[in-house]
Amino acid sequence: MGVEVMPQELRHIWSVEHHERHNAANIFHVYFTTESGLTYLSGFPEQLPAHISTAYGVDATKEDAPDKILDIILHRFHIPEPLHPQNMENDVAFKAGMKKTIVRHPELPPGTVVPTTLYTAEEDEEAIEANDLRLKEVKKNLLYVPYTEVDPKKLRHSAAQMYHVTKEVEATDPRNPLEIFREKCSIPEEVVDFERRAIKQTRLWVHGKDPDPSLRSRDRLGPNREVREKRPRNQAGTRQVQNFRFNIV
Repeated sequence: MGVEVMPQELRHIWSVEHHERHNAANIFHVYFTTESGLTYLSGFPEQLPAHISTAYGVDATKEDAPDKILDIILHRFHIPEPLHPQNMENDVAFKAGMKKTIVRHPELPPGTVVPTTLYTAEEDEEAIEANDLRLKEVKKNLLYVPYTEVDPKKLRHSAAQMYHVTKEVEATDPRNPLEIFREKCSIPEEVVDFERRAIKQTRLWVHGKDPDPSLRSRDRLGPNREVREKRPRNQAGTRQVQNFRFNIV
């Protein structure tokens, strides 16, 4: 039986907040403390879980879907951009033989051999496998966990102090910090459909194939997610989706 190797650093999630905004997308704030005792905030829009679910095959109907999605979101921030020239050869998926020859890219010349990513992959399974490899590599060095799942005896001194402060907070709100995310995590089917079409269309563009008319859409979801608004052809956001939809992995 092998010996379990603990991550070099645990990042302890002690609070998750959901903020509703009138003139912008609602956002999640995740507060965490490192083992050295430093506290940080990670924020992302509430639409991101739908993108992650679509891109990486997380079944939104499963009870543990929010936990899996948040796990991907937090750890993917630490993945070195695979398509950056300095990172390609050291990318864990690239070294495992997951490579693609691309035809179009905003910054790379045609015919460049690059690591398999969400948008350079031709099939969903390839993108999911590459993402899993990168996440496992990240987790060798750090791991995000809720304080409620950590034995305080295993914490370093500064983090242990933060643990006890957190326990005082839990006296008034004893919920696991992930429960807020579980409660507010929303994956509307219309957002999933929009993301699925955008991913497929970008993959066609990357590999030099003609756009699929059935996937084309100028619609975008309105703030209330029930109204679709027409996106002008000259809007900067449209050009960004068409030409630079490479959010690394």
